[in-house]
Amino acid sequence: MHKIKIMLGIFLIYWIGKKYYNLATQHGRSPWGFAILAVAIYYGIQLILGIILAITIPDIMADLDSSTEMMLNIIGVPISLGGWYLVLIYLRRKWEKEADTKLDDYETQIEQIGKEE
Repeated sequence: MHKIKIMLGIFLIYWIGKKYYNLATQHGRSPWGFAILAVAIYYGIQLILGIILAITIPDIMADLDSSTEMMLNIIGVPISLGGWYLVLIYLRRKWEKEADTKLDDYETQIEQIGKEE
């Protein structure tokens, strides 16, 4: 069971990083930097969630057994993926908007070239 959990974790890290890597490549950004950022976002949210739970519900964190750990994973993974996905959407929209602005600027410059003064 432990090996399956490790393999699923590795697959999840690969998938998380690959989404940001592809997005950064499409928009001419540093792909490896954003792949690492994606994994950092995912685990950062997990860490923050763990700290919040430890502060608000210390009894659960004091008596960790396998069922409690599984419950924390079931809660933490979707929340972390949700935060990761929100940042992905934000970056995608931001970069697409920047690309549209650049395209508009190029069209304006081309129109200015053809104008007589």
